[in-house]
Amino acid sequence: MSADDFFTVPEVAERLRVTAMTIYRWIEDGKLPAMQIGKQYRIRSGDVDELLESSRVGAGRGDPWGGDVPSGPSVQ
Repeated sequence: MSADDFFTVPEVAERLRVTAMTIYRWIEDGKLPAMQIGKQYRIRSGDVDELLESSRVGAGRGDPWGGDVPSGPSVQ
């Protein structure tokens, strides 16, 4: 998918399996960039991908079991 592909709010909501209201809220909160054309929004696929990457959790992103959290003083 090209970063220049555009989606409507319902298309993004379906892709992410959330409601359209959630997408509108993310747009309003600035979490998801969008362009307003008339009364409708268009969202770049690259912006959706960036949102997903920034929301990733797990190893390597501060996960205590991933080894990124510094340990305290060792006990002898």
